[in-house]
Amino acid sequence: MPNGLITADSLRVHPDGLALSLTVPWYRSLWLSSVSTIRLRVDGADVPEGDMVFELAGARHAIADLPMQSEVLWYLQEHPLLIVHRDEPIALGEQHEVTIHGELRLPYMQIAPGENGGPGMYVPNIVHQTLSLVATDHDAPVPALVSDVAPPSPAVEEDPFQLGLTLYSASAEFRAGWFDFDGLLDRVAELGIGPGIEIVASQVLPTYPYVSDEFERGWRAAFDRHGFDESSFGANLDMGRRRDRDMTPDEEFEFSRLMFEGAEKLGFPLVRIQSAKPERCRRPCRSPKRRT
Repeated sequence: MPNGLITADSLRVHPDGLALSLTVPWYRSLWLSSVSTIRLRVDGADVPEGDMVFELAGARHAIADLPMQSEVLWYLQEHPLLIVHRDEPIALGEQHEVTIHGELRLPYMQIAPGENGGPGMYVPNIVHQTLSLVATDHDAPVPALVSDVAPPSPAVEEDPFQLGLTLYSASAEFRAGWFDFDGLLDRVAELGIGPGIEIVASQVLPTYPYVSDEFERGWRAAFDRHGFDESSFGANLDMGRRRDRDMTPDEEFEFSRLMFEGAEKLGFPLVRIQSAKPERCRRPCRSPKRRT
């Protein structure tokens, strides 16, 4: 899966000057607070930070403010705009050389916990790209899908296990927007893969870390339609969601509880959770809260 912020169709015309349609440079959704640095150069000239804004879901954020946005989710299928002020906006069809440098930290991959209430150390993700791009006003078309794929061999009585699929294996296609979630399940059924399905919650839930009623309805309908079985609910504990400190033990417990409640809501018998300490999971749980 390419580790990039921009792709061949990223350069967009914009009344403020120009814009870049950005892609999460990871396999899962991240909090905006994960973004440490964005630097940009266009046609060999550095763009001052004050001339850029980050626009997600209609809200604009200064680049310097991104590390404070711990409540704003950059969903995997969302493509925010990095808007650049220019005195003369670029025109359709113009070609420009763009260099973008991004530094992020992965909030669930802790290297060392914080000391004295401070923030811990987390695995970084560094992105540096230089591309020659042509200005456009639309996304690239979805590529044609291969349809003449031979189905898998039918199960025989001697097989000890049923087959399953982790939707993580379709991370690149899902991130690119080739499928919505319902369409991805339809494609899995078309290819005869399954019946077991694993999801990664931080990848597929638009309302992460919550499982909305709308998502549950679509999930149930697809499973009834295709005869899938829930196999594993992949979860993370985003201990470094805030930049000023790690999660407290109570916050770790509450976040883990949300993961288990979401798995139960969707009917999963197994939760595969990363970074949840055993002592947190052994704590008694209050009555579940439902959010939509």
